[in-house]
Amino acid sequence: PTSIHTVGGNPSYINGSGGNQAQTILVHLKDADGLPAMNPNGVNNIIVDMVTDGNNTGEFLSGTNAQGIFQQGQSIKLASADGLGVFALNSGSSPNTAVVTVTSDRADNNVDNGLQDPIYSENSFVISDGVLFGLDITIANLNNFFINGVTNLDLEAGTGQLDGTYTLGISVIGTDKGGNPALPTTIQFGLIDSPLDGFPNDGPGVFAISGSDGDPQEGGNQFTSASANFFTDANGVQPGDTLLVWGEDIHGNEDLESAVSVNFVNSQTRLTINESFNRNDLTGSVINDLGIFPYAVGRALDGNIEATATLGDNGVATTYLNFPVSKLGKLAAIYAKGVGGVNNGVNRVVTDVETLIYPGLASLGDDLTARLVASPNLIPANSDSLVYVCLYDAAGHPLQGRQVSWGYSGEGTGSIDGQVGSGVMDNATGSDGCAVGVANASGIVTGGGNNGFNFAAGGLTCNNGNSVCVQVAEPGATILMANPSAFFSSGGKDIVLTLVDGGGNGIPGANITGECSSTGGVLEVTSQPTITDANGNSDTTVFAYLDDINNFFTGECTFTAGGNGGPQATVTFTGVDECQRISPAPPAVCGP
Repeated sequence: PTSIHTVGGNPSYINGSGGNQAQTILVHLKDADGLPAMNPNGVNNIIVDMVTDGNNTGEFLSGTNAQGIFQQGQSIKLASADGLGVFALNSGSSPNTAVVTVTSDRADNNVDNGLQDPIYSENSFVISDGVLFGLDITIANLNNFFINGVTNLDLEAGTGQLDGTYTLGISVIGTDKGGNPALPTTIQFGLIDSPLDGFPNDGPGVFAISGSDGDPQEGGNQFTSASANFFTDANGVQPGDTLLVWGEDIHGNEDLESAVSVNFVNSQTRLTINESFNRNDLTGSVINDLGIFPYAVGRALDGNIEATATLGDNGVATTYLNFPVSKLGKLAAIYAKGVGGVNNGVNRVVTDVETLIYPGLASLGDDLTARLVASPNLIPANSDSLVYVCLYDAAGHPLQGRQVSWGYSGEGTGSIDGQVGSGVMDNATGSDGCAVGVANASGIVTGGGNNGFNFAAGGLTCNNGNSVCVQVAEPGATILMANPSAFFSSGGKDIVLTLVDGGGNGIPGANITGECSSTGGVLEVTSQPTITDANGNSDTTVFAYLDDINNFFTGECTFTAGGNGGPQATVTFTGVDECQRISPAPPAVCGP
């Protein structure tokens, strides 16, 4: 042999913990070519020695030597087979780190006759208590994302549609102080998503009752915040509300990460909770850093989460967060907590608190993807026009509270909401998933298809192969605009048509007609456009049903002002495959 190293297997725990109490360790011996060292032919070729980083509380090694004799103790000998030796590290009565050294003889592959040219390797193996010490919430990926719907899919009867909720798998990983998976224990979950300020117009929102100067009483049931208005902010804290404290954000204060229930509101700046905070004394003495902790107080108004789950063999528990599609983009905070060990005579509560935004669905199959739609797709030059930028997830639900960035390209100067060249629209997307702004492209002389605005939000863009999303028309041209300019769902659709002259002024009293075509399904104008009003606006209604089972249809409606040859506006329609709308398993009618 020319190299030797050890590889640990399963985690091990102290005696009496209920976990595994013997860790199998492999010794790999290789020759100069990297191949397994030859078998030692009836002699031992490995010595295993152990020391611990603390008092030995009963840890020992065990294994069978070349003569078939079972050995145990602080030092044992082994024989490899095909370059592999096997022994066990057995636990004691207290947590410990065992330092194990393995030695072989490069000279003759025999340790029974002494060591002439020894090679060795050292490794450390943790023996822990399995008691919950740390928790961390994690969302593995959106494969654990479910679209909820009824299962008796019958399009003619109108069943099998979405039920208006999503479910997201939430996992938590629990560890003991030695870094091994915590042994099975029950984890409690909860969430708050109200009250919020600023959602959706200013983004995902912020918790209305929150601050960064929280002071949890170490080992006590009092919480104070000098800047708080617990009686009056958002109409006041209610008994039974949840107080979240982000202790992990402050070094040395992880023990004060908390999710506790409010029992009583004492004053504008002080709360009494229904349990005691941890003592924050893991160093041996209480650490009190006073009022420096981020916190929020609130309740669950829109979403819910399955209340408990049990840590498995790998220290992971999974639960499910349910929320309505009407609140996509809204801020929420979730917590996980479990009972830890006894520290200085007091039971610790182990907690993790994380914020998230209720997510939309990025994609489902080949047909359904999240999308950004800008309307109208054509605006007049050298005048102000309203532009609408709407975000929808893959199932067609509005994505709220999203900031929309934009940029202008082409001749002249483009601005939105008074900002020139590029920027972010003043308003985030609202409850309908749309942000609205005032666009102006000035200094346009010759015009052209490359003049216009592009938009992006959350990794989405409306620039689907075109040079711009919203094009600026030739100066002086009479144009017809449609808002919205695209639809991705079924039902009656209201469309506003606007006819403007070359100066961007509305043309009143004009007739507009519309006609539709599609690859299948139903797409028809159910209410022909009205005569344009004083502002050049006309209302029309289209009915679309382009959905199907294992298929979908597309179509468009073209509106023309003033008869043949007049300005036109086109609105596109796309259906969905009903079998891809419901997860995790579509109904039987969809087939395999």
